[in-house]
Amino acid sequence: GFLLMGLPIGLVAADIIAARLLTSRLQRRIIAPAALMSFAPLAAFAASPGLIPAVALLAASGLGSAWTAGIDSLLIDTAPPDLRNRTLALAGAGLMFTQGAGFALWGVAGQYLPVTVVIPLAAAAGVLTAWMLRSRRAAHSSARRHGESEDSGV
Repeated sequence: GFLLMGLPIGLVAADIIAARLLTSRLQRRIIAPAALMSFAPLAAFAASPGLIPAVALLAASGLGSAWTAGIDSLLIDTAPPDLRNRTLALAGAGLMFTQGAGFALWGVAGQYLPVTVVIPLAAAAGVLTAWMLRSRRAAHSSARRHGESEDSGV
């Protein structure tokens, strides 16, 4: 039961900090670092941490959920006003679906491999994905700053 407390503690703290205390500009700037923070602490599960360190690692991972405030801010600014609510609802549903699918897939892996292997593997996959998306977004932003078209292959 105690392990289940860690992630929500970090998640609630992230929501209060990011959604309530940060400006939209800062929310957007922390998308990539926060996304990385969602996964990086989980790599420490390879060392089979005790209960208190494990709860702390999960809370740190939960803090990484602050990335969602920045994404919501981008969606609000990008979506046409008459489609904002639908856009946010669809984004939320998509996020829940992909998270559920990820938990299910890694849960299956956990049936065959030790937790000290599965959780760090999931962390590595998450860090890699966040890094690839960050790199792609950085390339896209650089192309826009230099006036290149989106069709130029960048």
